[in-house]
Amino acid sequence: MKVFKFFKVALVTGALAAMMVVPAFASKQNYSFDLLIEDGNAGHSSVNYKTDNEQRAYVYTTSGNIVSSDRVLMQIVSPYDDTAYTGSKQITSNSGRYLFDYTTYVGKDGGSRIYAITYKYDVKMSGYWYS
Repeated sequence: MKVFKFFKVALVTGALAAMMVVPAFASKQNYSFDLLIEDGNAGHSSVNYKTDNEQRAYVYTTSGNIVSSDRVLMQIVSPYDDTAYTGSKQITSNSGRYLFDYTTYVGKDGGSRIYAITYKYDVKMSGYWYS
């Protein structure tokens, strides 16, 4: 009988807790860059609109031709100009995860985009990100 009561209390507690939790799912956006030294060596992703107030962006590279001797940087910027929303990070892997902490507040429904630049070699890379 005590076991039944324990499970009943646990079930009710779990159900109440689940109702209080509001899941926050960031907006996933794919990106692809073809950065050519002769064409200015930089590019922007499409605008990604936030679906939450979390002040961190998650960028994943899934394919590319990045080599260790290159210098490829990414940064999250304004959708209107290149005003920096985060610091820049060096991209070192064709399949990696990079976390960007916002230094400028961008709330729910605010837009941002990735700015990428290469300094040595032509770079092709793609992946996805959550703003």
